[in-house]
Amino acid sequence: MPRLFTAIQLPENVVDELAALHQPLPGTRWVNPDNYHITLRFAGDIDGGTAREFTHMLSEIDVDAFEIRLEGLGTFGRADPHSIWAGVSAHPNLDALVRANERAARSVGLRPSPRSFKAHVTVARLRNAPSE
Repeated sequence: MPRLFTAIQLPENVVDELAALHQPLPGTRWVNPDNYHITLRFAGDIDGGTAREFTHMLSEIDVDAFEIRLEGLGTFGRADPHSIWAGVSAHPNLDALVRANERAARSVGLRPSPRSFKAHVTVARLRNAPSE
């Protein structure tokens, strides 16, 4: 079964801005800029039929375009950080897109997303990195 998620591909200028952050840091594995994205909805391991239904429901979503703006850096993992992220500014159309993705997922029988949405782009994974 494929492990699926929905996401927004980033504009080239945003990718370039994030790629400029790459610095040699102990325990850091930088994400390849070609893989930068904003995850909208994690679907997980789903069968082919459900994936096709989900894709169809996603194709029906109609949200006006919006500008993606970066806003700060942070880490996930608090005392034991495991990733570095770049924040994405809130936008009503982004929120509408996230809600539409959630409705599409539920309409094909996927469970509600267990996490609240936090717009971000993961730029690095950390392993045994000093917390500072």
